[in-house]
Amino acid sequence: ALTPLITAATGATVQYTLNVRNTGGAAANVFIYDTGLPPAWTRAATPVPVYAYAPAPPLAGGAFAAGAETTAATGVASPPALPVNTYTVFNTSTLALRAAAAAPGVVATSGQGSFTFGSFFIPQNGSISVTFAVTIPNAATVGTYHNGAGASFLDPTRSSNVGRAIAMATDVSANRNSLAYSSSTTFQTGGTSTVAGSHYSGLVAGPTTDDVRLLPDISITKTAPATAAVNSTYNYTLTPRNNGRAIAVQTYAATQATDVLLANLGTALAASPLSLTDTLPSGVAATNTFSGTNWSCSGTAPVVCTLPDANAYPIAAATNFPLVTGTVRITCVGGNGKTNTAVISPGVGETLLTNNTGTFTTTVTPACVNATLTVAKINAGTSLIAGQTTSYTLTVANLGPGAAGGTTLRDPVVPGLSCTVNPTCAATAGAACPGSLAIATL
Repeated sequence: ALTPLITAATGATVQYTLNVRNTGGAAANVFIYDTGLPPAWTRAATPVPVYAYAPAPPLAGGAFAAGAETTAATGVASPPALPVNTYTVFNTSTLALRAAAAAPGVVATSGQGSFTFGSFFIPQNGSISVTFAVTIPNAATVGTYHNGAGASFLDPTRSSNVGRAIAMATDVSANRNSLAYSSSTTFQTGGTSTVAGSHYSGLVAGPTTDDVRLLPDISITKTAPATAAVNSTYNYTLTPRNNGRAIAVQTYAATQATDVLLANLGTALAASPLSLTDTLPSGVAATNTFSGTNWSCSGTAPVVCTLPDANAYPIAAATNFPLVTGTVRITCVGGNGKTNTAVISPGVGETLLTNNTGTFTTTVTPACVNATLTVAKINAGTSLIAGQTTSYTLTVANLGPGAAGGTTLRDPVVPGLSCTVNPTCAATAGAACPGSLAIATL
C-alpha cells in the first residue's frame, strides 16, 4: 500500500501497487490478480491504473520488453515444450505483442472487489507494476487491513497447442477467500515439475507492506459559563468523543483485518482504559468529586477520571462517550481569566492529537480588584487562674477596594489553651459567614 496510515474518517482512499518480477524464463499470457479487497472497499473510477514496464526496449539479442498483449493474444497457441530458461519469445505475428507504451490489458470495472489485470508478456528479469486507487467505505472500522495478490501465466512446457494456465505453488491461495490463482501449480512437461516463485500472501501472518491501518481519533471538548462572579460556583462539562471511525471487534474471516477480540479491543485499537485529566487553574477549586456514568474520578488538582474498557467499547463512529461533570468555586486568585484544560488519552497509533486537548476560559465579572484585609483580636480578660475560661473575639475587615470572596481565617491553638466550644460568627456590611463553624475549621 502506498498510503498505509489513514486518519480520515470519511472520504478516504488508498493506493495499491502490484509488482510482478520474473527471474526465470520468459512468461506469456501473464495475469495479475487482486483476489479481493476488504468488504465494501471499491476500486476508484479514477485514476486509471498505470502500467510500468521494465526493462525498457531494446533488449539484447532482439528480445522483447515486458508489455501488454493484445486481446487476440490471450490463450493463443505456441510451439510446444518451450524451454523454461530462455529469452526466446513467441513470434510477434502470432502473439501480436505491443510496445512498452501500450494501453493497459484487462481491467476490472469500477466497484468490483476482485480485479484481474492482463494479459502481459514478461521476459527474464523483466517486471510489471500496476497502481490503482481504492475507496475506503466510511463504515470501515479502526484496524489493520490486509490484501493479497497473485499471478498466473501460460505453461511454456505444455505438450499441445491448447493454452494451459499455471501459477506458482507458494501461497497459491493465501487470501481470505482461499481463492487459487490457477488450478495447476506444476509444469506439464520438462524438467522441474513444481513452478518456482511465490504469490503475495494477504493473510494476517503474511508480509506487512500491503497493510492499511485505519487509525482512531479520540477527542475531548470542555464547556462552562463564559462569565462567573467571585465566590460563585458553576459546572464544568467534559465531553469525551470517538471523533473518528467505529472502534469494534475485528475478525479477519469477515473484515480482512487483523483479529481483535472484545477482551483486548481497547489495548489493540483504542485507549485502555480511556482516561482524562482535568487540571484546574489557579483560583478554581472543585467543590465535589467529578463524576460521569461508569467513570471513576479522583483528585482535585488535577482531576483524573478513567472509563473501563467494558463501558467504553465498542463504540460507533462519531459518538460521544459518557459525559463527565464537576462543580467548582471561583475566586480572584490567579487573575480574572480562568482557563481550564482537559486532556484525554489518545487511541493506539492516533496521529490527530490536537483535539485530544479541550480548553475553556471563564472570565471573572465584575473584574477582580485587590482587597485589603485586617484582623483584630481581643480577649475578654487580662488575667486568668488555671482552669478558668475566657473568650476571644476576632474581627476581620476589608478596607477595599476589591471584594475578598473565599477568605479563610485561622487561629492556631497554642500550648496551655484548649478550645471546647464551637465559635460563632456575625457579619455586617455585605460580608457573609460560612454555613457552619466548628473548632476544626476555624
